[in-house]
Amino acid sequence: MTAIPNLKVFKADGSFALETPVYVNDYVLTAGTAKTVSVPANARYAFISANGDIWANFSGGTAAIPVADITDGSGSELNPTVRYMHAALSSFSLISAANALVSIAWYQ
Repeated sequence: MTAIPNLKVFKADGSFALETPVYVNDYVLTAGTAKTVSVPANARYAFISANGDIWANFSGGTAAIPVADITDGSGSELNPTVRYMHAALSSFSLISAANALVSIAWYQ
């Protein structure tokens, strides 16, 4: 298994770029079915990409596609991108209304 790399930002020619990821997990979401994603040991940053809309729940609940207002703070987040994974977070949940492919590059 490849080690989770440290997060590095490189500056070249006046632009900034992340180091090429070497630890990437891919997930296949089936429409309307939540999937639990385990945070790899030592991972602290997740760079999330998908080929469709996805909803994520990072608070310990199961991700859900909203069908009504959720105003108590327990809703799922639409299309998260970069997230810090605090030490207490061992997993999170994803869901999509349609079949979707999700790629997560992990850094520490």
